[in-house]
Amino acid sequence: MRDTKSDSRPISANNIRLLPIAVALIIGATAIPVDFRYPSIDFVSWRPNFMDVLNNLLLYMPLGVALQRKRLPFAIITIAILSCLVEIVQLIYPNRHPSLIDMTANILGGIAGWCLANISLSLKISLPQPAIVRAFLLISSATGILILFVVISQPGLDTDFSNWNPSYRIAINNELTRDRPWSGTVYALELFDQALSQTQLLTLSDVFSKSSHLKKPSTGTKPIFALIPPRIIEQEYGTPILEPDQEKQIFDALVKRGTMTLVAWVQTNSLEQFDSARIVTFSRDQYNRNFTLGQEGGRMVFRLRTPATGPNGFDPPLRTSEVLKIGKPLFVAATYDGKISKLYLDGKLVGRLNIAAKRKIGTTLFDYDAPLMAILAGAFTATFFLSVIGLISNRPVRWILAGVGGFCGAFFIAAMGGLSALPAFENWYLLLGVGGGLCVASAIHRPSFSLAGIST
Repeated sequence: MRDTKSDSRPISANNIRLLPIAVALIIGATAIPVDFRYPSIDFVSWRPNFMDVLNNLLLYMPLGVALQRKRLPFAIITIAILSCLVEIVQLIYPNRHPSLIDMTANILGGIAGWCLANISLSLKISLPQPAIVRAFLLISSATGILILFVVISQPGLDTDFSNWNPSYRIAINNELTRDRPWSGTVYALELFDQALSQTQLLTLSDVFSKSSHLKKPSTGTKPIFALIPPRIIEQEYGTPILEPDQEKQIFDALVKRGTMTLVAWVQTNSLEQFDSARIVTFSRDQYNRNFTLGQEGGRMVFRLRTPATGPNGFDPPLRTSEVLKIGKPLFVAATYDGKISKLYLDGKLVGRLNIAAKRKIGTTLFDYDAPLMAILAGAFTATFFLSVIGLISNRPVRWILAGVGGFCGAFFIAAMGGLSALPAFENWYLLLGVGGGLCVASAIHRPSFSLAGIST
């Protein structure tokens, strides 16, 4: 009969396994998107990045350790399957670029972990005493909670348009100083004082025709500025296209709302254009702007001035991958909702930048690594709870306690403002915290298992 009593026996090394934690870290760090884009093979990266390779090696080493009791071919196949699935998921994940180089690093990291674990077994290293394990879990989980607290306690910078300059001018195909020319055609422009949804942008994209007979589309939202043929821009490129009073009206409308959408129907003549060749700019010179839509090689660039990004909108700018094509009219849209800047091409999301997530330390933890922060917060809190109380033989009680701990950890992060840069993500975030806690409960099991092992 199963023992249903709870006790406070200390957690020892021979009833901890790493597999649930290792898998949770990999999924949380690489495979839970905070936004979605249209999948395309164009997002696959073929360029090696030293830090990415190093991170992937380290990230998959615990998985190799967890698989130490399996034969090496089985471990390699398991790691390769998980890595392949993660890379496929990243096709729909902005700010991620699936890569065969990353997949190779993942597998090598797993193999390294497997080898190190088996070498340690051959050395017959004695396991630490339960008191040492308990102290380690207490100190490490408390340290993890403290580090997360310090990171999320950082104040964020303002992300509105309060530092915009009303004296700047709007021009196309060049900077006002005539030193950033863009070779291409601007067929039509519209400016909105709100961030249009992807559905609205798809409507605009469908209505705009590739022919020379472009007509004004309707989205149910009135633009604050529209340049639609047959109006012809007679001024030289790099010269203001509007009167100062018209630009002041645009300035007032955008600054009041702190949100915007710029849509442009354009065609580039060359992919050999760099230094953010100006397609549309609201600026003074090459170092001062309110916003600029530009081109760098095959990439689109959107630079937006806020207190967080600076007077040049370059800290950082929003860049896409190589998405431009020559000789084809393209519908480009740049949106900003007060926190997140996005670029769309023909109605599909191709670039994303979370300006509100910018911090001195741990910027990514407030954006696309937020799922990992939730899992870590849940895991740290659950580990702290269980290490204080001890090993609970009643499995349901242990799981409930770990789940509550995970919820508390994620709720703490959310309450401290850790989700301020990710609107409408709170519910999923709390569930991820619970998941992190349950992984800890799964990692602590009956003594018939060994450290990092799998059921035999």
